[in-house]
Amino acid sequence: MAKRLGQHFLFDEEILEKIIKSAQITKKDTIIEIGPGKGILTRPLCERAGKVIAIELDPYFSKTLRPAVGPFANLEIINDDALKILCNPDFLARLKKEKSLKIVSNIPYQITTPLLFNLIFSPLSWELLVLLIQKEVANKLLAKANSSDRTFITVLANLWAEISLISFVPKTAFRPQPKVDGAVVRFLPKKPVSWLLFEKEFIRLLKIAFSAKRKTLTNVLSAGYQKEKERVKNLLKKSGLDPNTRAEDLEEKDWLNLYQNLRSSSFI
Repeated sequence: MAKRLGQHFLFDEEILEKIIKSAQITKKDTIIEIGPGKGILTRPLCERAGKVIAIELDPYFSKTLRPAVGPFANLEIINDDALKILCNPDFLARLKKEKSLKIVSNIPYQITTPLLFNLIFSPLSWELLVLLIQKEVANKLLAKANSSDRTFITVLANLWAEISLISFVPKTAFRPQPKVDGAVVRFLPKKPVSWLLFEKEFIRLLKIAFSAKRKTLTNVLSAGYQKEKERVKNLLKKSGLDPNTRAEDLEEKDWLNLYQNLRSSSFI
């Protein structure tokens, strides 16, 4: 079951310690753990946090987690799909009452990307997140301008939070061993959240721009919006951008400037 659900259990104590330390856990915190599995991370979370809510999809691990971890009164176990319950209005309303909400998890690799989208657009106010994810995804999130690793989610995630690498994690640190290495990444959500994340046309702009990464912005925006190339070139120049630049070359501030110019010029 664990392999089918994409779970790989961390057993490296040094990496575990780095996760706990970087989460800066106090008794004021309510910690969400996604995919606790055998409870290797759950126990130290319960020892430090005021409350731990462990969301486990696998019915077997949901039943065996408490005996494996111990009789912690501050541990709540929910047998459900994290992607669904973190969108459930009743569950969200309950979490909104928590004063200091954090996520600390070894994320099942197969849900990493949809989970990140869920968290970025979540109505909840997260204090901090420490996630063990695929190294490939971490590289995308941490990629700077002019890097081929930059994607649509790179821009969204960096508008949403300050992102830092805690440690790379070799695949040998897990059982069963995954096919790829991992990385521990910390997210400090920005407050207030960038208004751009609430702009549907901005999200559409990013999707179009990154839909053909190897094409210039002149070509991809002209095709995506069905506008004349000369008009696109002029707007890019007005935004201080080379018409031959690509989506991966832009920093977050460049996207803000470009979007504002496109909108003020009635391009979108």
